[in-house]
Formats: sequence, structure tokens, C-alpha cells
Amino acid sequence: MAVFFNTNLKHIRKINGISQKQLAEKIGVDQSTISYWEKGMDITVENAIKVAEILNIPLPDLLGIDLRKSRPEAEKKTVKFGDVEVTLSKNGKITDKDMLEINQFLIKERILDEDDIPD
Repeated sequence: MAVFFNTNLKHIRKINGISQKQLAEKIGVDQSTISYWEKGMDITVENAIKVAEILNIPLPDLLGIDLRKSRPEAEKKTVKFGDVEVTLSKNGKITDKDMLEINQFLIKERILDEDDIPD
């Protein structure tokens, strides 16, 4: 159907943490259908529209450009703040500066005591 659909589908699905099975259930197809699409098999226009809506990607982008270049893999990092576990996600590397800014925000909002800052 389009040059980049199969690679974009797999890339964006993984970035969003959606399994083939979860996506298939949302679209109303079998998991094997998602696998076929990711391998380059044809997809109907109706299903391509559903995929674009579920993954929140404009259909022309999903079909026509290589999203691996414009949407790099998101780095995920899980950190415990006292009794709360938070998963952070950022396109690109989560730096120590990012962690410091998050800690400062949490202290300012009185969500975190200074003694609770993770190493």
C-alpha cells in the first residue's frame, strides 16, 4: 500500500508499548494480521485509517515518511520516589539534568521530601 507503512507500524507500536495482540483487538483483526502488515503485506484503507487513529499518527505520515528518523525510540526509566514508582519516557536519553529537574519539581509540589530523592 505504501512504502513505509510496515516499518512505521512496528516502530510506532513499539514506542507506544502496544503489543501486536493489543493493537489487533483495538482494530478488530487477528494478531497474525498485524504481523503480516509489519512484514509488508497489504492493508485495506479502512484498516490503515484505524491504525493511524489508534497510534495517533496522521495517515499521510504513517504511509509516506520514515518515522524512525523523525520519531526516535523513547528511552524509558523507572524510578521510585518513596512509595511511588514512576516510569519516565523521553525521546532521546534521560539525563542526570532531567532527573534533577524532576526531583526539584516534585519537592516544590511537596510530592517528595528531599530525603526521598533516589540515587
